[in-house]
Amino acid sequence: MTGQCATAGPHRPQTDGESMPSRVSGFVGILLALLLVMSLPGCAKRPVEPAPPRTESLSAASLEWRIQTLEEKFLEFKEGRLARQSEMDRLRELLDSLDRRQARTEQDLRDIQDQVDAIEKDIMTRSSMAEARPVPQPLAEDGQAWKDVPSAPETKAEPEAKKPAPKPAPRKTPAKATSTPAAYKKALDMILGDKLAQGRKAMQAFLDADPKSPLAANAQYWIGESRYGEKDDAQAIVEFKKVYQAHPEHPKAAAALLKIGYAYERLGDTDNARFYLEALLEDFPDSEPARLARVKLGNLPQ
Repeated sequence: MTGQCATAGPHRPQTDGESMPSRVSGFVGILLALLLVMSLPGCAKRPVEPAPPRTESLSAASLEWRIQTLEEKFLEFKEGRLARQSEMDRLRELLDSLDRRQARTEQDLRDIQDQVDAIEKDIMTRSSMAEARPVPQPLAEDGQAWKDVPSAPETKAEPEAKKPAPKPAPRKTPAKATSTPAAYKKALDMILGDKLAQGRKAMQAFLDADPKSPLAANAQYWIGESRYGEKDDAQAIVEFKKVYQAHPEHPKAAAALLKIGYAYERLGDTDNARFYLEALLEDFPDSEPARLARVKLGNLPQ
């Protein structure tokens, strides 16, 4: 510093003979010299600059926090992916199981349908054979048909003397033979024995004789079954609907709804078939016809 700083000149001691202006002039000179010295480089103190903030340590901490956050998110993503993969595997197994069950059900349904077709074919064959068989004519004692035996000549009866007519005995109202359980069983046996038209006629007579019979719902159902057996599906639907309309709580109402769906399906009306089968599931969900309805619904075209 001393090598760079310049002096202001030799200092003269003040004498008593110097005047006030001379003293002021000397003082101003000293000040100017000091100002000159301070303006020289290296002679004045440089101002202390503040230390830069510690940004490096803060940046490192922020980077570490970000890395840790990314790692946690990656682990969460990986765990979620494994969970989704496990769920997808479980769903695949479930679908495979359902496919196998559906295949078995379809095979069982095909077997049942084949059996039903065979039974219906046998019924129709026997029915056509029975209709084609000629009715034998009764024979007389000598073997000649009665229609070929000449009838005896008519004879005029002599008039009898008039007798007073007897008083009529009180008439007893006989029980209607067509309204008894035996009449119902006879009509049912005919329907089950493939005598569909005769059985239907007898069942209708039973129903007309006693519409409020405990067997009325059953009788109406079997009338519909006789039409369904003849593949008269349109009329079968009419008869089956009578069961559901007159006896909506009866167990035969469930069977009637099932057969209505079957008949519509045979007619090619899948919309109505689906409607009545779904009505069956809604009204009688735990019945045996409902189980068959679920199978049929699964096979109806969408």
